[in-house]
Amino acid sequence: MKSFHKAFKDVYHTTPAEYRKQRDANIETKNLSKHEGTSYLSYDRDNAYVSLFKYLPSQANEPAAKLSEQSVMVKEYDIRLSGNGKPIKHTWKTLCTIGKAKEALYGPVQEHLKMIQEIVPFRYIRFHGIFDDEMMVYRKDAEGEPIFNFTYVDKVIDFLRSIGLRPFFELGFMPGELADKTKTIFYKTSYVSLPQNNEHWTSLLQSFIRHLASRYGAEEIKTWYFEFWNEPDVRLFWPYSFEEFTLFYRNSYRALKSVSPDLRIGGPSIVSDSLIKSDWIERYMTYCVQHDCRPDFITFHMYPLLLERGTLDNIDSPTGVQYAGEDYVKETIMKVKQTLRKWGAPGAELHVTEWNSTPHHRELTNDTCYKSAYIVKNIIENIDEVGSMGYWTVTDLLEELPLPAETFHGGLGLITNNGVKKPGFYAYELLAKLGDRLLDLGESYCLTMSQDGSYQLLLYHYCHFDQLYSMNDTSAIGSFNRYDVFTDSGQLNLTFRMDGIPAGNYEIRKYAINREHGSSYDLWMDMGHPEGMTPQDVQYLNMRSMPRQTVKQEAIGESFAIRSSLSPHEVQLIEIRPVY
Repeated sequence: MKSFHKAFKDVYHTTPAEYRKQRDANIETKNLSKHEGTSYLSYDRDNAYVSLFKYLPSQANEPAAKLSEQSVMVKEYDIRLSGNGKPIKHTWKTLCTIGKAKEALYGPVQEHLKMIQEIVPFRYIRFHGIFDDEMMVYRKDAEGEPIFNFTYVDKVIDFLRSIGLRPFFELGFMPGELADKTKTIFYKTSYVSLPQNNEHWTSLLQSFIRHLASRYGAEEIKTWYFEFWNEPDVRLFWPYSFEEFTLFYRNSYRALKSVSPDLRIGGPSIVSDSLIKSDWIERYMTYCVQHDCRPDFITFHMYPLLLERGTLDNIDSPTGVQYAGEDYVKETIMKVKQTLRKWGAPGAELHVTEWNSTPHHRELTNDTCYKSAYIVKNIIENIDEVGSMGYWTVTDLLEELPLPAETFHGGLGLITNNGVKKPGFYAYELLAKLGDRLLDLGESYCLTMSQDGSYQLLLYHYCHFDQLYSMNDTSAIGSFNRYDVFTDSGQLNLTFRMDGIPAGNYEIRKYAINREHGSSYDLWMDMGHPEGMTPQDVQYLNMRSMPRQTVKQEAIGESFAIRSSLSPHEVQLIEIRPVY
């Protein structure tokens, strides 16, 4: 780190802290198109200081040692297994996500969705761009009258239904022939524009719903979700005023309800920072009540970012972005619920339609074991607290930015662009093995029970980003060294003394995700981190990077103890199943 700071001062003749202050002072707020500037979508934070890396010692980008030599943490718990516990719905299974609607027709994306559905499965899927030009839903005839075509829409929905998924539509973006084409987003262009013809937009919405009702049944589409727009609090997605958005929402809401009054229409799909630091949601709710367009459900997105200016005006300038603390998800959900209670809707149906540890498409920690512990921690800490938690996204095949050639480029997905399962994928596989009764929940663990009398003990050792990385200092991370940016608390030893279990013979099966097992990135490193991945390499990684399993049988009395050791970022599931 001293080498980095010296190199920085040699090049820029100032310290990193002073440079950051000077840089931030010179930032001008401006609208960005896909051809200008940067954004929180395109920012490559892990290469932000690449020009300075040549000044670092050569070993800075070499593979790091896998085992920490720091102290051991010890935690002990006494658990009384009495009663049937609390029923749980596992609402985290409600929703999964992909990038855009058209991507659901790509063969590899379909395979990735089938892979995740085999282990969970999810009930709904959310995506952008149902009205994007590549879906070919809207064009004009020679007289300028609209022509609608829902062929690709049908193909998307038919495939999703074939694998057990119902649509959770995000109603956007604007068809090109209806849009102001200067207002765009994404590498594969979407238009974030008001309609240039309100009558045609209304006709599109109504024709869309009528078509769905005709093809899939009026009762069936009442079970679907229709979320209006995406992040209207962020000017990248809504380059207009709050007042223009609410009027647009109201008119669209009424158009949809005029066709099917029982249709579930919700929103506003804003980012969590707006919910916490502004009165955006209160103003929105007040407007909805006053104009009779109250949403049937509330949605928001959750990325643990702290913005220095306390506003979203500069979210497209990542220089003002830092990572929040490790309890951000739990604290944010609590604050959102408090806001809804204050507004008078304590029982509102609440959906997190996007969440991740980062919104960045090139975040190198996305491929590591860190992500499995992050997912498990935040799902079990918030189990059934919201109607859904749509992890963004299932796959790295996402066309918001140019697709990287590298397999482990830090993409947002659970599966790489060529079909390699990441540790986050296996986190969901272990979560799916939990029972439907919650017996106990505490720091680093969750205990459930199934109807057949078996128990499931899920453990995790979460380690958060260290202070420098949280402050956007990426000098300690590289493609081949991704674990030096965490607070490393060493090994975690857990002991659970359990009383009240029925005496008998049990099979005890343990699954483990760590750097030796269940981590395709770490196995790729052991392979020699090949640049070009052949189909044989992908097959090898998927076969060899599965979670470790051990099985034993044990005669248990009315009390017994489970002891387990976890390395940093490790996740374990221990199944205790009666043998009759």
